[in-house]
Amino acid sequence: MRKLLYLVVLLVAVVACQEKKQIDLTRTEKADSIFKQVALAKNYERAFALMDSFEKAGVYTSLHASKRRGDLHLYLRDFDKAEVEFRKVAEAEPQNLKDSLNYFTSLGNIAQLEEKRLDYDAVLKTALPVIEELNNFKYPQKYAYDVMYTKMGLLTFVGEAQFALNKETDAEKTYEQNYQLMNEMIKERNVCTTYFPCISSLDHIVAAYLDSNDYDK
Repeated sequence: MRKLLYLVVLLVAVVACQEKKQIDLTRTEKADSIFKQVALAKNYERAFALMDSFEKAGVYTSLHASKRRGDLHLYLRDFDKAEVEFRKVAEAEPQNLKDSLNYFTSLGNIAQLEEKRLDYDAVLKTALPVIEELNNFKYPQKYAYDVMYTKMGLLTFVGEAQFALNKETDAEKTYEQNYQLMNEMIKERNVCTTYFPCISSLDHIVAAYLDSNDYDK
């Protein structure tokens, strides 16, 4: 009888824990929705204040809050502040799957900012290990598109950096990986919003070949 009672209590505890994780995820998603609405209304001061409140209330993990602050600073073109926040994410320990996804995208943002200031060695140092991590990252199928989207951005920045550093053979291999990934993304989610990042990435690739006067490619 005691064993049965113990199993029932254990089962209830497990279910409650799973429900709490689901509730926490829902709270985070709702908070994200509120944050985005405020940011889109260009009430940026309130948006930053909301992030602080969500973090203090435990709705956002510290990693998630830093990612959202970085996103908003990036949108406002305050690149130095954005990079500070993204580096906080890169140094934090992910608490859940969402944190892990934020970790990868933040490192992609860092690589983008490094590419913007033409620090190509830094781009490779940042992006190549992350791509390797993504290759070994286990995730539910519903997040496949998000992972591929992040990886495509990283490959784009890596290819540009390799071209700039006269590593054309490596760049061509990177761009080939990127092109294959675009096809996978379209198979995963064949809607117009998928084509926008693919076209943007192709634009970067074409620009790199034009800059090197390789018109045949």
